[in-house]
Amino acid sequence: MVDIPAPHPPLVALLTTRELAARWRLAPRTLQRWREASYGPAWLRLGGRVFYRIVDVEAFEARQSYVPD
Repeated sequence: MVDIPAPHPPLVALLTTRELAARWRLAPRTLQRWREASYGPAWLRLGGRVFYRIVDVEAFEARQSYVPD
């Protein structure tokens, strides 16, 4: 019998603080202040660095969307 390797899990798109700041045209410091205030998209810390999952960023953007009546 031949062992077939398990497929790799899908890659999760991550953004750094600088990349997200550029996307939103904000200063990276603004995102840092938002994290301290528990505001903004969910984030994670890996190896001492902060990352944002693109799905969390897009969900936050959708919640900020305003459609006038």
